[in-house]
Amino acid sequence: MHRKRRTPHLSPREQQIVHMIINARPIKEIAAELHLTGNTVSQYLADLYAKLGIHSRAELALWGIYEEMAEREKRDKVA
Repeated sequence: MHRKRRTPHLSPREQQIVHMIINARPIKEIAAELHLTGNTVSQYLADLYAKLGIHSRAELALWGIYEEMAEREKRDKVA
């Protein structure tokens, strides 16, 4: 029996940042593209780490890739 994972709800901005982290974008680039300060992006990252129970950008990238794959699989099952 498979347990259904509970994925924390991420805001649209958090989702954008996760996607950029997956693509190995540095904080300065993320900040510039989203019209934020580097400190604001760093705070988003700290909040994401706490929300997801992770400790690094690498873990966040892996989590994001896994979530994207799970979402794709879910969409493919429906289609």
